[in-house]
Amino acid sequence: GRWVVDPEEEPDTETNCGTDFQEIRLERDNNTLVYFSQWSGAEEEARSDVNVMHSVQGELLPTIILQYDGEMRLDDTGQLVQWALFMPDDDHYYWSRLDWPTGRRTAMRVRCPDTVMIG
Repeated sequence: GRWVVDPEEEPDTETNCGTDFQEIRLERDNNTLVYFSQWSGAEEEARSDVNVMHSVQGELLPTIILQYDGEMRLDDTGQLVQWALFMPDDDHYYWSRLDWPTGRRTAMRVRCPDTVMIG
């Protein structure tokens, strides 16, 4: 589906469902779930194998864990950064890094109207 940063959380962010959105899809490759994302107009697409989990850091939300292919960012212990995607409902998600304290997260993302969650 297509997603944008929730304008209620970050009103100065210049994203919109018509021209400036993030396209996300999950695909099966043999027995592996693969996450793909790409911002509108970008040439490169981010990719990661997914480790599905039911809860992380005390959260009880549906969660997927991933580490982007080609990830270069390191956490404070020198390990490659891993991300958890939490979906409180079908129309919202946010990210948290596994090394962040409980409760720290990115701004909420909102699914654009008339886009399907799984294509």
